[in-house]
Amino acid sequence: MLTIMFIAYQIAQATLGVAAGYVHASFMESWCHDNMQHASRVERDSYKNIPALQTLIERCWQSHTLMHHSMSYRQDHVTQFSSPDEQQKLGNYANEHGFDLRENFGLSVHGLSTMQFLGPFLPASLLFTVLTPPTIAVPFAMMSCASLAHSKYVHPYLHKPYKEALAEAPLPIAAYLKTNRGKKMWVDHFVHHRHPKFNFNLLGRIGDKLRGVFREPDTHDIIEIKRIGGPPLDNI
Repeated sequence: MLTIMFIAYQIAQATLGVAAGYVHASFMESWCHDNMQHASRVERDSYKNIPALQTLIERCWQSHTLMHHSMSYRQDHVTQFSSPDEQQKLGNYANEHGFDLRENFGLSVHGLSTMQFLGPFLPASLLFTVLTPPTIAVPFAMMSCASLAHSKYVHPYLHKPYKEALAEAPLPIAAYLKTNRGKKMWVDHFVHHRHPKFNFNLLGRIGDKLRGVFREPDTHDIIEIKRIGGPPLDNI
């Protein structure tokens, strides 16, 4: 009986760690995406007294807002470049500014960007490591890695027609995209590109909803989703 109670207690702790970690990771993902990758000129200049941080945020903005949003996917959500010349120009820009071409112009995360991505998640993870047992702290920290995994491995398939994404993605990612959550993620990210001050989350919607920046697709969005081959919109 004591063994069963101990196992149940451990499971309860792990569940608490996952739940708390999910809320934290989703909130931080939304906040960082908004305030770093989409930071305004005024916001970027506000860090001028902290040069290292200003440089980091400037590069986040260049990689995401400039290269990923403005210089690519201008034609529509599933067309990264409208012509080979456009691709060459963006490649030249990325090379000139020292961006890792493995990131495919902000489509994924590689190298040093991996550590930069995880940085904002570390304070709370370290705090949980100090204040809670491993059965809570480890699941909590793992949710930060889940946020990174979405940006690195799932995000590239959110810019493909839905059926094409299912055909090209590795089996685990394709299975994830087939779920209701996967379909919502595709639609939410589409809305983010159409309305960049909303829907910053990939890891669920709770962070955006807590921050008041979640938006459902409007009539025009739905028409475009159907035109470019988005997921079926029934029951999502």
